[in-house]
Amino acid sequence: MSTALATLIQERSVAVPFSGCWIWMDSTRKGYGQLTFGGKNMAAHRASFIAHNPGAPVPRLVCHDCDVRACVNPAHLYSGDYQTNRADMLARERWSHPYAARTECFAGHNYEAVGFAIAKDGSRVCRECQRINKRNQRARKESK
Repeated sequence: MSTALATLIQERSVAVPFSGCWIWMDSTRKGYGQLTFGGKNMAAHRASFIAHNPGAPVPRLVCHDCDVRACVNPAHLYSGDYQTNRADMLARERWSHPYAARTECFAGHNYEAVGFAIAKDGSRVCRECQRINKRNQRARKESK
């Protein structure tokens, strides 16, 4: 499957010599290439990463080093998770959410000092606030 998928990706993309990107020339969604292979719809960059890295575990996220959403060059892709992707976005100043530049939660805890988690919606959640809320829940449960 991976060789057929890799061939499909190379046929539907165009190499850009000065950047090294392989630009997906088929259908896109929000700038990311989309394809259907074996009855499954998937992002083209994810399919490219999986096809060119056989035997590797399927990653949670496939991230771009080049910041080009339509790029499917496996040399520009890496396996990541939501936290590494968010850190990469913040480091490159690509995230436009108004709270992205905040260094503290609403309670005043510094994210670098106490840490944070990434919620399902992609927002940051203060670890210290999580701990405090959990302690309060336990205290209420024990007092009943």
